[in-house]
Amino acid sequence: GAHAAVTQGDDIQLTYVEVLGRAVSLAAWLQQEGMRRGDRLGLLAGNRWEVFVAHYAAAALRVVLLNLNTRLAPPELAYIIDDAEPTFVIAEDGLAPPLRQAIPLLRRPPPALVWVACGAPPAEPAPPPAREARFSAALEAGAALARGFSPPPLLEASEGYQMYYTSGTSGFPKGVVLSYANVSAHAHAAITEFGFGPSDAWGHFAPMYHLVDAYAIYALTWVGGSHALLPTWETQAALRVMANCRLSATHVAATMLQMLLTNPLRPTLDLSALRMISCGGSALPTALVAQAFEAFGAAFFTSYGMTECCGKISVSRLGPSELGLPPAEQLRLVGSQGKPFTGME
Repeated sequence: GAHAAVTQGDDIQLTYVEVLGRAVSLAAWLQQEGMRRGDRLGLLAGNRWEVFVAHYAAAALRVVLLNLNTRLAPPELAYIIDDAEPTFVIAEDGLAPPLRQAIPLLRRPPPALVWVACGAPPAEPAPPPAREARFSAALEAGAALARGFSPPPLLEASEGYQMYYTSGTSGFPKGVVLSYANVSAHAHAAITEFGFGPSDAWGHFAPMYHLVDAYAIYALTWVGGSHALLPTWETQAALRVMANCRLSATHVAATMLQMLLTNPLRPTLDLSALRMISCGGSALPTALVAQAFEAFGAAFFTSYGMTECCGKISVSRLGPSELGLPPAEQLRLVGSQGKPFTGME
């Protein structure tokens, strides 16, 4: 469509047609550079439009998207890259230091690196023998190849599409591969559960490298909604995005929720478009749940999920029949483990 589907700050406003064009250009360039179906494409970046585009480029190429935590130390990065064996890693300039330090620790040949400019100093060359390119140059070169690009056929819905590393309670992190069927089913379940539609706008505040936010890349796009991206968390910036972009939905971690609730800017802004704000990742203190429920009303709820389940398992969102209950009972339900998410038993 012609409306701004993906916004990032004041300078980036992309329609879905533009997102598609850039995704195909990136896919065509990666294909020319030797990437083939089933390969792994690493992502090491904040909540940027380039990450959004890379998700759909990976889908076009039928490659597995390896989502890398931006807070990983060099030895942790090296372990995951060795284990997952990505052929390319798209990384933002600001994360060049840990990635450069990880490369000498690898036991396997390093992946090719594609640098995203994010206002940081230009990335120094990685230790040899890593190949390098700029994301902007890849898009430019790929645009000339896009007309002749032909996506490989999707042979099975069970083919791998996304890969996340989760540590569990002990030991080395383990890779979880989610299939096209997993990702598609969860996005559709979210549309059903939350009633997403074309008028919805999602705030990408939680990390896009985590399933708690990544599912919205697909669910909101599926229904023609819009996305507002915040590359790095800053409380007042998030509040202004919520107001200026008329956000209707988002997810935040407990610490982010606390920052939103206590920031003096919040009461001065019009956040009336917000119809759902979920929080999860850990059990919430009762006092924080009460504070959030007072501030956001029935728009606030908690959620629980697992990477292996492709995301959400249960949500404590109040239904129509529960909105008539006494406030104390509503608060108790919102602070509970909630009900099974759509498609869960």
